[in-house]
Amino acid sequence: MKEKEIINFLIEGKNKNEIAAELNLSRSEVEIEINKIYEKYQVNNRIQLAIAYNHNSKVN
Repeated sequence: MKEKEIINFLIEGKNKNEIAAELNLSRSEVEIEINKIYEKYQVNNRIQLAIAYNHNSKVN
């Protein structure tokens, strides 16, 4: 699933260009997906995302 891959790349510290290259997407596609992920988890940055994602995975 693209969402989980992008989240893991963000948590690893990869930038948007690196993520795009890994997933064979354009940078703008990656930016759109990141914005969707941030909205879904109600966060503003990758640190908040890591905390929210970790918490969410423990709950589920």
